[in-house]
Amino acid sequence: PHVLSGDGSWLMMSSDLATAVQEGIKLTVVLVDNHGFASIGALSGSLGSGGFGTEYRGRGVDGGLSGPIQPIDLVANAASLGARAVRADGVAGLAAALEEARGQERTTVIVVECDRHSSVPGYGFWWDVPVAEVSNMATVQAARASYESSRRTERCFHGEPRGERMRVANAPCSWGVLEFGLEGAAAGARRVLSEMSRAGFAGTELGDWGFLPTEPGALRDVLAEHRLALLGAYQPIAFADPAAHAEGIAVAIRTARLLAGAADTPFLVLADRNGSMPDRTAKAGRISPADGLDAATMAVFARGVDRVAAAVLDQTGVRSCVHHHCGGWIETPDEVAALLDRTDPTRVGLCLDTGHWAFGGGDPLEGLARHAGRVWHVHFKDCEAAVAARSRTEGWDYFESVRRGVFCELGRGSVPFPRVAEALSRMGYDGWIVVEQDVLPGMGTPFESAVRNRSYLRGLGY
Repeated sequence: PHVLSGDGSWLMMSSDLATAVQEGIKLTVVLVDNHGFASIGALSGSLGSGGFGTEYRGRGVDGGLSGPIQPIDLVANAASLGARAVRADGVAGLAAALEEARGQERTTVIVVECDRHSSVPGYGFWWDVPVAEVSNMATVQAARASYESSRRTERCFHGEPRGERMRVANAPCSWGVLEFGLEGAAAGARRVLSEMSRAGFAGTELGDWGFLPTEPGALRDVLAEHRLALLGAYQPIAFADPAAHAEGIAVAIRTARLLAGAADTPFLVLADRNGSMPDRTAKAGRISPADGLDAATMAVFARGVDRVAAAVLDQTGVRSCVHHHCGGWIETPDEVAALLDRTDPTRVGLCLDTGHWAFGGGDPLEGLARHAGRVWHVHFKDCEAAVAARSRTEGWDYFESVRRGVFCELGRGSVPFPRVAEALSRMGYDGWIVVEQDVLPGMGTPFESAVRNRSYLRGLGY
C-alpha cells in the first residue's frame, strides 16, 4: 500500500508507522515536508485569521511566530521508528525513490520537500467552512462577507445532505403532546426523545411547560442523553384579550429564560390560544373575511405580540416569531399579513407552518415569497387535501379534522416540499426545519411516521 501524508499529520500520527514495522506490514509512505500544517494554514488564511501557528517557526524579534523554520529532520524521525527513510528531490527523484521502494521488503518513507505557498489550480467547488461572525479584524470581516455571499449561491449535488445549513428537528406534538388539554394518554418525555433521536432527528422543541424539565441544567442533561438540540418553544397567549397581555409577558419570559439557559440560539414561538374560541375552532380550514377580527381588535392582538416579543428579547435575549394556526384568530394568509404589517419586523419574525398555511386556505410557496424577510423559523407539516376538503364540506371542527388525519406524513399531502426546499434555499434560510405531524393523544404510530418523515426529507437532500 502507498500512503501520502503531510508533515503536520505525520507528527500527530507517526506512531502508526511503528505499528506497521512491528506487524511486518510493508508501506511506501510519501511524506510531504512543507514545514507545518499547510492545508489548515491555507484554510485559516482564507478565513481571515492569517494561518497563525501553522508553520514550524520559532519566535521572532517581534515576539510572534515569525522566526526561522524549525529544523525538524523527518528522515531521521522516520528512521528512528524502524522504517527505511530517504529524501527525494524533484519529480525525477521521487519517481526513482518509488521505484527503489518497490524492491524493498520493509516500509520505506520518502520525504519530499515542497513549497507550502504553491497550490493546485481551482477545482470548481467550494468548501463550506463558516467564518467567525464577530471579529475586530478587517480580514475576518471581509472573509465573513465573502462566505455569506458564497453560501447564498451554494448548490448541492447528487442529493447530498444540505448539512448544517438546514438541520432537521421534530416536535413533541408529533407524538400527541398538545397544548389543548385533550383526553387520552400522550407519550412520555423519555419515549418521545428516544424515538425522535432514533428516527434520525437532531433537535426538538420544548413541548408544553413541564413536559420536559423546567430547570436549565436538568433540561440540558436529558437532551444531551438523547443527542438532541433544543431550538424553541411554543407559547400560546390570548393576544386578542388585552387583559391577558401582562400574564402572557410573565409566562413568555419564564419560558424564554429556560430556553436561554438550555439552548444556543432558540426562538420563542408565539401563538394565539388556539382551540379556545368556539366559532374559530368550529370553522377551522374554512374561515372567511367575515369571521376575522375587526381592525381595532387586530391592533390589540398585534400590540400584545409586540409587547411580549420586546419584553422577552430585553430580559432574556431570545427572539420571538409568531405562528399562524388553524383554530385561532391568525389562520388565513390575509390574517397573517395583517398581523405582520402591525408588528415590529426587528422583534417579531414569522414561523411559517406549511401544513397550517395550506389548511388555512393558502399556498405555502406564496407565503414564503410574500414574507421572505420575516421567515425566521419553519415547520414542515403536510396537509391531506382530500381530508381538508371533507372537513370543509362536512363541517368538521379543528380537532375532528386532526383526528381524521388532515396533517398526514410528509409527501402524502398537498404541500410541494421539493419546491418549498428550493424556495428556502434561494432565500438563504439557514435555520432549522422542524417536522410536525400533529396527532391527538394516543393516535397513530408516531415513531414509524417519524422514521418515514425523516427518510422523505433525506430524499430532498436534508
